[in-house]
Amino acid sequence: MSRWRSPVGDGAALSLGAAIGLLIHLITFGPGHVLGTSAYWRLPEIDVRGFLIGYRYFLAEPWHLPLFELRTVNLPFTKSLAFTDSVPVFALVNKMVATALPGWRAFSHRSYIGLWSILVYVFQGALAVACMRRLGRRALGDAVLTAIFFVACPPFVARWAHVSLSSHFLLLAAVYLHLRVMQDAERRTQSLARFVVLIIIAVLVNPYHAAVVFAVFVVTLFAMRSAWTGARWLALGTGALVLATALAGFFAREATVKMPGFDLSSTNLLSPFIPVRSGIFGDGKRIANVEAAMFQFEGYAYLGLGILVLFGLALPSLPRLLHPLRRQPFLVLLVAGLFLFSLSNTIWLGSHRVLHFDFPENAIWITQQFRAPGRFVWLPVYGVYLVILRWALARFQDGWQALVVPVLAVVQLAETSGDWALIRAQNQEMGQHLLDFERWPTLIAAHSAVTVHPTFDCAWFGQPWAFPVSSELEYLVSERTLPVNGIYTSRPTRDCGLEKALQSELRAEQGTLYILLGVEKRLSALLERSGAACADFAYGRVCTRDQVALDRGVESGLLVPPSPPPTIVLDERVGLGTAAAPELFVAGFGLEVETGRWTMQDEAAIRFQLERQTGGGPELRFEATAPLCSGRAESNADVWVDGDIVGSLRFDASTNEIDIPHVLKLTHPLGSGRHTIDIRSRDRRPAVEVGCGSDANRVGIFIRAFTVAS
Repeated sequence: MSRWRSPVGDGAALSLGAAIGLLIHLITFGPGHVLGTSAYWRLPEIDVRGFLIGYRYFLAEPWHLPLFELRTVNLPFTKSLAFTDSVPVFALVNKMVATALPGWRAFSHRSYIGLWSILVYVFQGALAVACMRRLGRRALGDAVLTAIFFVACPPFVARWAHVSLSSHFLLLAAVYLHLRVMQDAERRTQSLARFVVLIIIAVLVNPYHAAVVFAVFVVTLFAMRSAWTGARWLALGTGALVLATALAGFFAREATVKMPGFDLSSTNLLSPFIPVRSGIFGDGKRIANVEAAMFQFEGYAYLGLGILVLFGLALPSLPRLLHPLRRQPFLVLLVAGLFLFSLSNTIWLGSHRVLHFDFPENAIWITQQFRAPGRFVWLPVYGVYLVILRWALARFQDGWQALVVPVLAVVQLAETSGDWALIRAQNQEMGQHLLDFERWPTLIAAHSAVTVHPTFDCAWFGQPWAFPVSSELEYLVSERTLPVNGIYTSRPTRDCGLEKALQSELRAEQGTLYILLGVEKRLSALLERSGAACADFAYGRVCTRDQVALDRGVESGLLVPPSPPPTIVLDERVGLGTAAAPELFVAGFGLEVETGRWTMQDEAAIRFQLERQTGGGPELRFEATAPLCSGRAESNADVWVDGDIVGSLRFDASTNEIDIPHVLKLTHPLGSGRHTIDIRSRDRRPAVEVGCGSDANRVGIFIRAFTVAS
């Protein structure tokens, strides 16, 4: 017991904290997670895929300036690595190692995220101990118990999948440096210089942590009460922040994208007291809804049963507990401000909305850049940990009371095991997937580039498969780091309108695999005319000029030859009701009835073969109607033929009778063979939204039949 209560040196204490973080990580995740050999890395969780994809492309590209600009993931544009959340500073270190040791490239291809994850746990334990030592608790037992509580902190553990956001050690490092500056005047310059370095590192990890670290830095300068010294260091720190932000690429076009969700991604007032996954009580959401708003998991702030019990024990001593805080008024104000900000402008107590107010108009840009205010609750959580643990470690030292904190540390571990059990289960197997991960790599490997339509930023995610299929394709392509025209990142930047307009110029390039999802199967007509062959899979169509690769895909069972579209005769009226051939519809139609079909998506496509060539000025005739009423007096739908716009179908009170034909004159003949007609409705608001009835479906127009007239 005397050894347990004996002081130890800084090196030994910090090493002990690091070792506890390392041990808990290895027990939870397993060595395969760190080494990249576990089944999990065959297909990790969706967000983690994006982080690893960003790193893989950064590693594969040659060195260039700007340093973190990715040139092969968003063709024909660039993308900043910072917006893939791939921890730019660690990516840079790994790329430097791989440049010197080429074998590191293959090793880190799958182990990269696991390596950072274990560092996060190691630093979490070590820096928590460093903070507690600055608060006067320097015994061996203090180091062990502090490391256990901070590594078993539920908000920290629950963030494991988002590797840059899980880097809570940056917040602890900021608190440590603040305390060091305040307590050690002789080494103040050295501490402030380290603070500036920490700001740079935080920017190159995640902007949320960078904002908090910089805020603690500013508070530290105020607390020094030296205007001249503070002004000099503020200028230096601000300069470091701006330069690091520019280096990371945060001033790129992505930063101008307005991101919603500020009022939904908050901290619930009950979150500090209700677990989501408890190894003792189970799912705490059965007790109270602590994720009432859609994204309130962002503000998960459960303190853990061990800390909550200590908090209850501390209540009678509250004045003495809070007394030391008077020496840190600026830091206390910052922590309180961060907690209030984390509640957002819509405050919830369980499932009850307590308050809502409009955010000041001139500060809206803050909510658009930091769309998840709940993430700012982490420093307040660690503030509570430090205050409560410091009191408890000093209070419970003698006799049987010396067992109080160790027993509650075990309780904290037991309860956090609910999160760790989930992590362990997920890391033992490959993620659920919709694509064939055995046969797709062979098809991809036969090509030197991949083009996906729609690009991820412009995808219509109305189908439940759209998001995971797109993400799975990106992950498979990243295994070979082939140039691709878009990946999932935190900020969408593609100009989808321009992309639609340029699709008419799409031509098949040698060596490129074209993957057409959903309604974009219609683009296969353009690719086939430029020398590509196509085949279908469950969620779309692939096209390539490599007939051998396509044939192998068909032979393996990955692909199936597309069914030929029906042949129609000139001047033949083609009905779109239930009797119509299913091969006629590429995508975008639904709600079929006996007499016709509604267009359902941004666009709907019809594909057919003409028996013979038309004359010089053929016509398209549509029997169609749109849902009009007093709330929508007119509606329009643009019509494209084989990638070229030919006109618009216009519906108003005088033209909306389905028996009144809508005629579009074409300027050029249509040859015999395959053709595609795209109908793109400009207004797909549901009827209930515009007062045209109670139907909540997003529909465009109803088409009964069409005719290609000579």
